[in-house]
Amino acid sequence: MPNKLASLLYISLAPSSADEGVMQSILASARRRNEALGISGALLKYAGYYLQVLEGERQMVHELYERIRLDARHFDARMAAAETVAARQFSG
Repeated sequence: MPNKLASLLYISLAPSSADEGVMQSILASARRRNEALGISGALLKYAGYYLQVLEGERQMVHELYERIRLDARHFDARMAAAETVAARQFSG
């Protein structure tokens, strides 16, 4: 059975040292990795939190979320929503 397209939203605390350089580092590595994995989405940093939507093949999305949970640039990552979707909302 093929893996379905999934969307996952998580929120995490940004480290107090998370300046623009940290955000750019996250974005640069995410863009490279996500393109190779067929993951799209959006990342927002606001008021000391990261909010990110990940979209792609279900297994890849959940594996990526688990890696993010272990990433020292994120604290207390919590999944807010996960669902099967018919189409992507974000490109690349």
